[in-house]
Amino acid sequence: MYLEESIKESVNLDQFFQPGDGKIKLVEGQSLYIDSVKLAILKRKCKKNESKTLKALLDFYFTPKYLAMHSATGEKSAKPGLPVKVVNPIRDYMQQSFKVDASTLNAIINRKCLDAKRSKKC
Repeated sequence: MYLEESIKESVNLDQFFQPGDGKIKLVEGQSLYIDSVKLAILKRKCKKNESKTLKALLDFYFTPKYLAMHSATGEKSAKPGLPVKVVNPIRDYMQQSFKVDASTLNAIINRKCLDAKRSKKC
């Protein structure tokens, strides 16, 4: 329980749910915001590659430490799933932008979490 509480403290998710100057909704109908300039840079940098885009979005919303301690859904893992209030809008964005299915998204998210865990050990 202590570890989970310290992880929650390391990521201030509330900041991503508040509108502000230069922020836009990642997906209409959801309340997750992103800086419009950062989204434009991310799109240009990732060049229509769904894996790079999803990993960049995860990097934007979560720290490597947080990713290392989580999995996509928590269903087939001892690790808890990433917060659905953040991950679901990211999934919606990815499905609208790339027409990618949920199992592919989960695989990419799990790979990103695993890579974060591995890089943390080095």
